[in-house]
Parts: sequence; C-alpha cells; structure tokens
Amino acid sequence: MIVLAESNFVIELALEQEEAAHAQRMVELAEAHQIALVIPACAFTEPYQTSARRRKERSALVSLLQKDLRQLARSKSFTELLRTSNEVEQIWPRARERKQEDWTIPFRG
Repeated sequence: MIVLAESNFVIELALEQEEAAHAQRMVELAEAHQIALVIPACAFTEPYQTSARRRKERSALVSLLQKDLRQLARSKSFTELLRTSNEVEQIWPRARERKQEDWTIPFRG
C-alpha cells in the first residue's frame, strides 16, 4: 500500500504535536516495509516557511516584551519585575533551540 504524506505529517513529527504518535507509527510501518511512505518535496517547504515565520514572530514579541519590561522596571513599584521576568524570557531561546533540533526527522528505511 502506498501512503502519501503531506506537510501536516512533517509538522506533526518534527514538532511533536498532537498526532505525532500516529505519524511515527506510519514511519514504523514504512520501516517494516508494510507500507510505502511517500513524502513529496513540497511537503517540506510549507513547514519550513511556517517555522521561519513563527521564529520571526517570537523574536519580535521577545524584543517588544524586553523593551516594555525595561520601561516598567524604571518605576520603583516594578523593579522586582525585571528580575523575575528573566526566567520567562529564557523560555523563547530554549524553545527556539528545541525547535531547530526537532527539524531532523530520522528515517531508517
């Protein structure tokens, strides 16, 4: 049986989204030669573009938040805010690193 996968399949696997387990099962079936899994090249372009767009949006959001937090921290009542916000700010760089690692999909067939 030939199974044609599309961009959602790639996104699910790469970003470990809700249906990743089902997509992984399809990969396993292909590795066991129980199905022929076909992923056209165009199925990789949309996820890549989506990832790049989200990365750019997150970067703009982080910059905006940092700028706003610095302004707020100038007020005595918000000086503690800048210190505690550092933990929150570290979420995005970690997420970016994680997402870049995720775009490697191991196929062993």
